[in-house]
Amino acid sequence: MKLDLKQLVMYAGASQDFNEIHYNFDVAKKAGFSRPIVHGMLTMALCIKEALKNLNAKPQDIKKVKARFINPILLEEDINFEIKEESPDKKIVIVICKKENGETATECKVELK
Repeated sequence: MKLDLKQLVMYAGASQDFNEIHYNFDVAKKAGFSRPIVHGMLTMALCIKEALKNLNAKPQDIKKVKARFINPILLEEDINFEIKEESPDKKIVIVICKKENGETATECKVELK
């Protein structure tokens, strides 16, 4: 999966997070990145979506979410998700969002009611 600039701008509007590092190339470059970076909370939301799919659950089934933001994801960078761990009762899953170079970007633990 790759996130494009339109998706980042739409997420900025929905979340009201208008930090220019997420959509302005010049600001991202001044911050040391080659291009804008994806919102951390967006990567968390995508991890939650993957967890719900894996657990065959709905958003209202979520009890608790815990996320760690480890490495930023760049605009248009290929990312993928893997299930790291699942509880025997299928109530807890850990989803890892990985960057195209294999580094972990976000780790998310989702617990159901």
